Amino acid sequence: MEMFTVPTPEEVRRAFTTWDATTGRVVGVGFGQGLALPPLHPNWKRMADVQLDSLTQWIDPATEEVRERPMMVLEVSKTTIQPDGVDESIISGIPEGATVIAGNKRYTVTGGQLAFTSIHAGTYRLRIDAFPFQDAGVTVHAQD
Repeated sequence: MEMFTVPTPEEVRRAFTTWDATTGRVVGVGFGQGLALPPLHPNWKRMADVQLDSLTQWIDPATEEVRERPMMVLEVSKTTIQPDGVDESIISGIPEGATVIAGNKRYTVTGGQLAFTSIHAGTYRLRIDAFPFQDAGVTVHAQD
């Protein structure tokens, strides 16, 4: 039977970061006794005494060094289109294999760009995930 022990004040103040050893993505941060618990996934590792920002930092799996997540440099041809299914906004500079999320739909980008059209008026927020790049967002308005 395992015994629970109350962590010491020093243990409670100890920070840690949990990260995916395959991708380098930070999957969690915490303090205290959680450092002694095994990670929830077999590919995850823990780094003691450091608390990283998952939005801007990652860990290089080859070297286990903390790195800044680079920003994507995107170009958007226009942010307002006609809702006719023909007029389009071209988003370029998207890293190969990135996932673009629009509402509840996901698209994988090939060739570094995406042509966005719509037959419905509205405001569309596209989120682009291309780890280890920082997530990026583009807003396109479809209006007459």
